[in-house]
Amino acid sequence: MTIKDSKTVLDDYIPLIIPSIEVSIDTEEGIGLSYSHFEWCRTEDVAKDSDYMQVFEEGESLELMGYSGPSKAKMEPYLKGETLRLPDVSFAFGDKTLILSERAASELTLGKKLGVTRGTAVLTDPAGKQQPGYHFISFHNPLPVDRAVKRFQKVPEAERPFIYLELKEFTEMVMVHKSVCKKWNDLGIDCFLSELPEEYHNLENLASDDLYFSNHEMWFDSLDDWQENTFDYNTY
Repeated sequence: MTIKDSKTVLDDYIPLIIPSIEVSIDTEEGIGLSYSHFEWCRTEDVAKDSDYMQVFEEGESLELMGYSGPSKAKMEPYLKGETLRLPDVSFAFGDKTLILSERAASELTLGKKLGVTRGTAVLTDPAGKQQPGYHFISFHNPLPVDRAVKRFQKVPEAERPFIYLELKEFTEMVMVHKSVCKKWNDLGIDCFLSELPEEYHNLENLASDDLYFSNHEMWFDSLDDWQENTFDYNTY
């Protein structure tokens, strides 16, 4: 994948696109879950009503809560004592920090040239329960295409699962290696788009305003469907 015709390391990457999530729990009571409930931020930022941090320090252990969500009292009766399932791959508020489950993170080796920091995270789910065992990867300065190619062309494939790419001014995107997509799919992780239309494989298209990355949705008809990961996929 490259703006130029010649093949580079970027041809082995696709954008990491996580579809919007809509979970219908109780339409009469107006209770449901959406993508924003699984977009994480620090508990202390919410308490202070301050700006939400998007990049975290190396080795930091984070307590992250959902960006917004139903109250614990509203959710508990529907869970019937079960723990709410959380996505294996999601973002903290913004797109600079990736949140991964233990099984998603276990497949990754992060080389020194990636320009990331990492640590552990405890997620406070929309029902108010803390769930440990998660990891964060914070991306720092995005790389222009030419610099990314130069930096990573001699780095072993296994050590560069992601590239944080600058496509144009104010347009940054986390790119994921296709081999990571396969590993995650083999584990049954399907909360991201591992197969994309041809137009998403062209950097010029990604840098344009012609593609809409928010027009992908996973719809769950009930909380049971969410827990069992049974969904309909729509693009619009």
